[in-house]
Amino acid sequence: MSTNKKPKVSVCIPTYGRAEVLPKVIGSVLAQTFKDFEIFISDDASPDNTGEIVKKFPDTRIRYHWNAI
Repeated sequence: MSTNKKPKVSVCIPTYGRAEVLPKVIGSVLAQTFKDFEIFISDDASPDNTGEIVKKFPDTRIRYHWNAI
């Protein structure tokens, strides 16, 4: 996907302290047959390793935002 083209669909995943389920959620979205999407993960300052989990997915369609307190 070109960086100049906006995706047709944005999948927004709000999260807080749910790092253990995040790989399944991200994997489920990435497994879709429709590919013109972005995944926006909004982490509400989770005390767990949510950020490290997201980094394990090298897909450029994934955007991660950590909401600092």
